Amino acid sequence: MSGKAFLYYGDKFKNYSFGADHPFTPFRLEVTIDLMRHMKLLPAEKIVEPQTALVEQIRLIHDKEY
Repeated sequence: MSGKAFLYYGDKFKNYSFGADHPFTPFRLEVTIDLMRHMKLLPAEKIVEPQTALVEQIRLIHDKEY
């Protein structure tokens, strides 16, 4: 895999839900990630654990009122 693309992914994503009626579930995400790893489409160095943004970082793109 080349380029500067990364996947922001971590265990907290397994707890996220769009609701019971939505087809995208945490299980579906986990299976997709596992498949990408198995097919060598997603090397470990391209997976980045997301971090909580600091207020200063958020203000780089959002107004204070946001």
